[in-house]
Amino acid sequence: MNKLAKKSVIAALFLTTAPVQAAFSESVYERWQIKRMFKPAQSQLMLEQRGKVFIYEGIKDKDISRVMDEEFERLDSMMFIGTVVTDQAGKPKSDPLTGLVMKEDDGC
Repeated sequence: MNKLAKKSVIAALFLTTAPVQAAFSESVYERWQIKRMFKPAQSQLMLEQRGKVFIYEGIKDKDISRVMDEEFERLDSMMFIGTVVTDQAGKPKSDPLTGLVMKEDDGC
């Protein structure tokens, strides 16, 4: 196999695996944020008590409703941006024109 062919194979592998890696990374990031919202570490609670605010990004609207019910006393320490709009089943809605996940316009 010549150098050009090897580079083409490597590029093709990268391009086909990058979306999978991105989806996995977002899933891990989302799970970390959900854990932080509902099962905070003691160190996080101490930071919140000192006035620190954590910005949550890309959280589903149903999870924000849940945190408002279950963690209401901590809401002053939370900010939500890029909230994902979900359907009745809790699945992210897609924009019919672009196919992209719909997010609330938070003005940021």
